[in-house]
Amino acid sequence: MDECWDDDPSLGAPAVSNSYDSGSYFHNGGQGGGGGGGGGYGGGGGGYNNRDRDFNRGGPNRRGPRGDGGRFGGGGGGPESCYGKSTRKSFQVQSRNIPRIIGRQGCNIKRIRYESRADVDIDDNNPGNGQSTITLAGEPENVQKAEDAILEIINSDGGGGRSGGGPGSGGGGGGFRGDNRQRDFSFDSPRPRQVEAYQQQQQPVVREKSPEIIDWDALNKQCDAARQEQWGKCPQLVKHFYQEQPEVANMSPDEVAAFRLASNNIVVDRTFKDEGKPSEPIPNPCQTFEQAFHGWPELLEEIRKAGFVKPSPIQAQAWPVLLKGEDMIGIAQTGTGKTLAFLLPAFIHIDGQPVPRGQRGGPNVLVMAPTRELALQIEKEVQKYQFKGIKAICLYGGGDRRQQIKKVGEGVEIIICTPGRLNDLVSANVIDITSITYLVLDEADRMLDMGFEPQIRKLLP
Repeated sequence: MDECWDDDPSLGAPAVSNSYDSGSYFHNGGQGGGGGGGGGYGGGGGGYNNRDRDFNRGGPNRRGPRGDGGRFGGGGGGPESCYGKSTRKSFQVQSRNIPRIIGRQGCNIKRIRYESRADVDIDDNNPGNGQSTITLAGEPENVQKAEDAILEIINSDGGGGRSGGGPGSGGGGGGFRGDNRQRDFSFDSPRPRQVEAYQQQQQPVVREKSPEIIDWDALNKQCDAARQEQWGKCPQLVKHFYQEQPEVANMSPDEVAAFRLASNNIVVDRTFKDEGKPSEPIPNPCQTFEQAFHGWPELLEEIRKAGFVKPSPIQAQAWPVLLKGEDMIGIAQTGTGKTLAFLLPAFIHIDGQPVPRGQRGGPNVLVMAPTRELALQIEKEVQKYQFKGIKAICLYGGGDRRQQIKKVGEGVEIIICTPGRLNDLVSANVIDITSITYLVLDEADRMLDMGFEPQIRKLLP
């Protein structure tokens, strides 16, 4: 059955008046039941729909056959005739605050609607300007509650407050976050924009400070002084043990070149050269064991026991360099005696220090290998030679850690290890590497290829 709204001409057309103040919209409902003027939200007996709830309140002039089933429109007027004055307000907030207002699964917006009993509508379809419109409708006090709840959520992180009055006060303010003076919301009034423009004009222009000029010369001097101070605290260290024999020192350049060419074409050069300064000459190679170790007959006896006849090419050139205490990079094929090339000078280095072994605080020689197989091979080679009671230990992952720690505690002079296990024991304060004065990186290129560089740099800064 159709409803008829024109059965009482004495009522005439509903009186409608719209007033705008401070971005708020006021609708004065008339007596009639016109859907536009007097209808509003839910007329006589109609359901006052507020999103999540319906309030059925009958007006004095309710009419219509639908009784209290009506939702919009009605006979006795809208909410103005039933509840008094209705308020509709719109204001804008930054779009980034919309998720906070809605909340997870809509928990915040539902709570606001339930507690304020106002209708809250969010229009987020404003691409490009970063602003979203929130529309509130209902009784003035309910609209005010909803608005306050929304602003409390926006400024819940401690960012500023709100200035201006409520509906009809003629000047809704803006919300500001902290000292950055950023607008969190704005009402439909030109005044906040004018205030914001004025504040932007009044803000002082802050110029960035020019970067300070770094005095690298002064920093380098400080670094050198700190390094000298650090080394000054170390015990006395002797590195030069080489006693060059006359027959080696008197070799002519042609004889040296001929010997190197005959010994698998030995090539020598200085890695780091100072421009404008002549490089220190590289020691001549030793042709016999006696030329290198004539001052250590115990070593010569161990060499004879091993059955060696003459030095290999890498040994002939490496021994004079290492006995002088210089750093060296040696490249040679597998099986050419590289281990003995660095091991015998290490024995002499350990025995020749002025500080007694018991007072050195730890081992003196560290040999680092990339794999435990190579580390065990080096240990096996070291065990072939006995010199002045020097002891060595091999530390590697997968072995008995407790047994390794026990042997280190008993006292050793040479540590042969892999980077991982050494890092483990150093971190556990089992090994003090500050006592190391002779370092060997066996197959260093392979260790770098296997990714051990960070661990090596951590252990050896």
